[in-house]
Amino acid sequence: ISIAKQAKQALHQTNLTFQQTELLKFTQPFDIITCTEVIEHIADDRQFLKKIVANLKPNGWLLLSTPSRDNFLTKIGYYRSFDQEVGHVRRYSLAEITQLCTQAGLTVRSAQTVEGPLRSL
Repeated sequence: ISIAKQAKQALHQTNLTFQQTELLKFTQPFDIITCTEVIEHIADDRQFLKKIVANLKPNGWLLLSTPSRDNFLTKIGYYRSFDQEVGHVRRYSLAEITQLCTQAGLTVRSAQTVEGPLRSL
């Protein structure tokens, strides 16, 4: 949040506000919700996404990222103990997370894998 506020000031933006809060404590719908590396920790991911959708303004945007199930090191079991240690309930393939978002009522504009073997190593 502090970095975003610094960028706002440096870019002379006046119509931006930033807020970090618990999902159930949202008091108003948002234009953009950023959810990075969170959904893999949530037991009921479908309900979680429905709550996000309910807190987006019409035509609002969700930026979502999550660890990939399709990563080579994941496929060979390299991350198994790491996932348990940090509380990952699951990982997703690109198709799985896209389908989950669509089922929650989101229109998926772009879905990309941005992880690769060099990054993972």
